[in-house]
Amino acid sequence: MNQKLKTSQIIYVSFMLFSIFFGAGNMIFPPALGQQAGTQAPWALLGFIITDAGLAVLGILAVVMAGSSMDSLVGKAGRKVGILLTAIIYLLLGPFFALPRTGAVSFEIGVVPFLPEGSSHFVPMLLYTAVFFGITYFFSLKPAKVVDVVGKFMTPVLLLSIGVIFVAAVFNPLGPVQDTAIVYENGPFIEGLLQGYLALDGFAALVFAIIGSERAMVWLKISIYATIVLPVLLWAYGFIYKMIKDDNEKKGEE
Repeated sequence: MNQKLKTSQIIYVSFMLFSIFFGAGNMIFPPALGQQAGTQAPWALLGFIITDAGLAVLGILAVVMAGSSMDSLVGKAGRKVGILLTAIIYLLLGPFFALPRTGAVSFEIGVVPFLPEGSSHFVPMLLYTAVFFGITYFFSLKPAKVVDVVGKFMTPVLLLSIGVIFVAAVFNPLGPVQDTAIVYENGPFIEGLLQGYLALDGFAALVFAIIGSERAMVWLKISIYATIVLPVLLWAYGFIYKMIKDDNEKKGEE
């Protein structure tokens, strides 16, 4: 049965979508694009918006039109293909790329400037990521409450922060517009498309669309376990490989 949302609910959902899509990629890629593109920034920005915001909107619409769940969308290609595609997307947004980037960017921006120069970042980053992802996990335990938590409280703070940064950049810029980088000289629009794709919002849209669904917690737990287990397995593989390689080198020297 279709239920019509109230205006306040539409606003909360809109705020929620903006907040969860505005991740580390949206924080680092647009400023870097503007700095490198120089006078070609408008064309590069247009390409970025198409593959970043455009793919995100299309992803949400695709899931909703397919049946309001990711399973109903990817399952059209077959059960096995659907499971494989879903696993790849979650791994991409989990341990392989997006989650480490989120923790690393927030640490570099919010913590590193306050650390003593030349000091080791290993212990502070370990503690920070534990607290950061612990808080994230706490808020993710009840996907149905994401709209209330993110839409009502976190998004206004995020919008205010972005507004302050924007105003400061406009009225107190770091310097004049730089020369256009070589990669943006011949194809600023294409390079903008590539940078927008790297933000991964197109893939994230398929995941965010299941918020509040019955299987949301199942996929959440799978992604969390994969985020913890896979790096450990990769480290173990690298450690064993290094031991075998060193042993072979010693035997070769003898």
